[in-house]
Amino acid sequence: MYDATPYGVCQRNEGLPMDVAEAFMKQFWDSIPEIAAYNAEARRKCFEGEVLESTSGRRCFFQFKGNYAYDHDKMKHLSLMDLQRKLGMPEEDAHIARKLANFLTQSTAKDITDVTAIEMVKYVKANKIRWVQFNNTVHDSIWGYVMEEYLELLFWMVQKIAPCAELLPVWGIHF
Repeated sequence: MYDATPYGVCQRNEGLPMDVAEAFMKQFWDSIPEIAAYNAEARRKCFEGEVLESTSGRRCFFQFKGNYAYDHDKMKHLSLMDLQRKLGMPEEDAHIARKLANFLTQSTAKDITDVTAIEMVKYVKANKIRWVQFNNTVHDSIWGYVMEEYLELLFWMVQKIAPCAELLPVWGIHF
């Protein structure tokens, strides 16, 4: 969800009333206060000129072009869109703030993907499996080739190596 807004949720879900999207966003962020706090702390660091570090240690520095009267205690609960409005932040700096949110989420997703890919390659080599070949990772995807008749077996292998893969069908991903 990054720093999605109710308006953005409505745009991606045609016909969804704004009040439903607002209630959904509130319920979503209320259900994961630790992530909301993590994002707010990262935003504070950005406003105070500190280096950001992802959960796995990737480091990045974001610097706004303008100077803003950011009060963390009073503004940490605001969505990015509300924060932009309150501070009078131009689009150039709003883009930097969106990059900040993307960096934290995408860095973690990429690291999880890379670790899973490494474990899958180890498993394939250790078991001398010839029907699948992994050849790349892009963002949060592992690319490769698998012989069609082995798709069910690949799904089983992914579940064995990455326990969170049991959620794939819940997310609408089926082999």
